[in-house]
Amino acid sequence: MADLIDRDALLAAYDAAHKGPPGGARKLIVEAPAVDAVEVIRCKDCLFWTGFKLADGTECEGVCDVGEERCITNSNGYCYWAEEAKRND
Repeated sequence: MADLIDRDALLAAYDAAHKGPPGGARKLIVEAPAVDAVEVIRCKDCLFWTGFKLADGTECEGVCDVGEERCITNSNGYCYWAEEAKRND
C-alpha cells in the first residue's frame, strides 16, 4: 500500500529545516505525482454514530443512524455519508 503524505506539510518542514537556496529535493516534492484518494472519516468520529463500551472500557460496536434504517458498525468503519455529516457540524 502506498504511503499518503500531505505535500504542503512536507514542504513546510523542508523549508523550515533547509538552509540556503532550495535544493533538488524540494523540486522532487513539488513535482511528485499525486494519488487519487479521499480522506476518510471513521465511524467513531462521525456525528451519526453512537459507540458503546464494555464494562472494562473497551470500545466495541456502535450504531449508525444516518439512513432510513439503523445499522451496526465498528469504530473503524466508514462510509460516504460521514463526510457530509462532518461538513454540517
